[in-house]
Amino acid sequence: MDERIKRLRQAIEQSGLTYAELGERTGIAKSSLQRYATGETKKIPIDCIEAIAKATNTSAKYLMGWEDPQEQPQSDKLYVLDQGKIRQIPIYESVSAGFGASASDYVVDYMPLYIDSDSEAEETIGIRVVGNSMYPKIEEGDIIQVRKQSDVDSGKVAVVMIDGEDFVVKRFYHEKNRIVLKSFNPEYPPKVFEGKEMARIQIVGLVRSVIKKL
Repeated sequence: MDERIKRLRQAIEQSGLTYAELGERTGIAKSSLQRYATGETKKIPIDCIEAIAKATNTSAKYLMGWEDPQEQPQSDKLYVLDQGKIRQIPIYESVSAGFGASASDYVVDYMPLYIDSDSEAEETIGIRVVGNSMYPKIEEGDIIQVRKQSDVDSGKVAVVMIDGEDFVVKRFYHEKNRIVLKSFNPEYPPKVFEGKEMARIQIVGLVRSVIKKL
């Protein structure tokens, strides 16, 4: 077995997380995680490696085979986080409020998040989810951590603006000559935009994680 696949599988097993739980923490589809762990998919995007490493308390360097196992932190040890990198991120009442012209008027709370980069912290917001189109992975009342950006890889969960005014959270697929927006909830059919209709779609953010309601 490839050393990287072996390390990835061990990290997931030792974390005690199910693939569904790991998917919720990383924003990666359960089926994709399973393919990564079995070696069916050999080329894993670096952002997925980083997300899995963070969720399983390991490092991307280790999962990529660039770091010796002895250098890895043990789960029974305590580590002090850099307090300067714990940021107070604004939480907005809805997706549209988080990206509106007067977004600051709709901040309903703040939440602490550990974010390494100053630039990423400036572009990160939290949004309280309304509706159940992304159920069961994202439920009404959950908070999604969103990084504002104008493009995402196909297959990622993103905040998308339609026709310059409607904001939705969907899994985004950019296929040949068409864009498909899919909900997790099977009761909601995919939205398909072909040819010139693709211009109606604008990516405004990448969903990085989901914080479940208690």
